[in-house]
Amino acid sequence: MELSRQLHVEFVAPFLARRFSGLTYAAARIDGGSDVLGFETQLSRDHGWGPRLTLFFEETDLRAVGDAVRSGLEAALPNEIDGIPTRFAQPTADAPTAFGHGIQIDAIGTFFRNRIGCDPRFAMTMVDWLAAPAHRLRAVMDGRIWHDDAGRLQAVRERVRWYPDELWRGLLAVQWTRVAEQEAFMARCGDVGDDLGSRLILARQTRELILLAFLLAQSYPPYAKWLGLAFQRLPIAAKLGPSFERAQIAQDWRAREDALNEAYSILGGVQNASSLASPVDLGIGSYRGRPYRVLGVERFAEALAATLPRDLRVSLGAVWQWTADARIDEAPHRARAAIESQISNGG
Repeated sequence: MELSRQLHVEFVAPFLARRFSGLTYAAARIDGGSDVLGFETQLSRDHGWGPRLTLFFEETDLRAVGDAVRSGLEAALPNEIDGIPTRFAQPTADAPTAFGHGIQIDAIGTFFRNRIGCDPRFAMTMVDWLAAPAHRLRAVMDGRIWHDDAGRLQAVRERVRWYPDELWRGLLAVQWTRVAEQEAFMARCGDVGDDLGSRLILARQTRELILLAFLLAQSYPPYAKWLGLAFQRLPIAAKLGPSFERAQIAQDWRAREDALNEAYSILGGVQNASSLASPVDLGIGSYRGRPYRVLGVERFAEALAATLPRDLRVSLGAVWQWTADARIDEAPHRARAAIESQISNGG
């Protein structure tokens, strides 16, 4: 990110001021990647590594001077920034404007429509919010902006900082419901001697609880590679993480049950303390008279749903809550189609 900042300060900004005086633009690194999310390591240098940024223009300006900017940058680009080569990538179908280095050029509206499925400079609909990939919204918030004429990118950040309040509570209700769907299954598998099945349900429940922790913290979760590391940076992780660790290393389902119930109670306590909905009792009871101990987390979903108008009780929630399939998560048009189908079918 520092190299990218230097690329803008030492080359891009002077070049544009000299050759295209008066042209308004923004320069940022908000599209995604380990460096944008703050998880870059030495290993990140093994591919596509180097100074990168996107130049954002209004569509009319891009049509008028885009080719001249592109060819001028290509001709004048220095070979190195702070000793690091500036040319390290070739154009691809996904990044046709990379032209051999890390400077991309795009219209601001086109960039966001391609990345999150809408142009957030304008009012976002419920479909816009539900279809937007959470990890890409996180990149917008976590990335760096080095130049922003008229504050266009900052305005986008303000718009997508977090979900509207009622929609947020709706997504929380969905997430609690997802946890409730398999709350007793881990113990049931263990009770019939299916230790592998018990551990599989534990892994599934842990992931769902981590996503719930992000929602309660008003923080967008990243994609799978960085989910655990990003979770550990949430304030609640210091309290919640040990419960997950005990559950993971437990050798019998009863110990896993205790650890999971502790995790459920911790997150339930966070919601109770937030005043998002009526408090829910945190007592542990039996599951339908069976010898399994549960918190009954569906009650947190019910408490939240009671605060919402019916049109915000979306049963499937945001795309990222119910699929990690890259064919949908990385394709806003497919995510949008899935959400529109969900809503049209009463979901």
